[in-house]
Amino acid sequence: MPNHWHLILQPVLDGDLGIFMHRLTNSHTRKVHAETGTNGSGHLYQGRYKSFLVDNDAYLLTLIKYVERNQLRAKLVDRAELWQWGSVWARVFGSQKQKKLLSGLPVSLPDKYVLCKDRPCAESIY
Repeated sequence: MPNHWHLILQPVLDGDLGIFMHRLTNSHTRKVHAETGTNGSGHLYQGRYKSFLVDNDAYLLTLIKYVERNQLRAKLVDRAELWQWGSVWARVFGSQKQKKLLSGLPVSLPDKYVLCKDRPCAESIY
């Protein structure tokens, strides 16, 4: 998304999420300020990240679908799998190296979650 991003993360230890998000947002903010020549000139993020506990498979699948459809809802693409910066694009069109960046899921995606493998989809479940 042009103005925000979503991540679905599974921390290993209590406190890992906060440490990871601090490092990610801090290094991203520093990089943006360095590249734009705006060091020390304000916040990049509006506030602390939001996190939600995922306590069952159905909710996890709902979150994955929400994240992978966000660019579609924003009318940035005609089909969610065409957003090249998202995980559904990597799942469908990505190289083996890109697909390895997607960790395994504790639950299988539903059948026909994405209807194509190596070509633009004629139709999509989105």
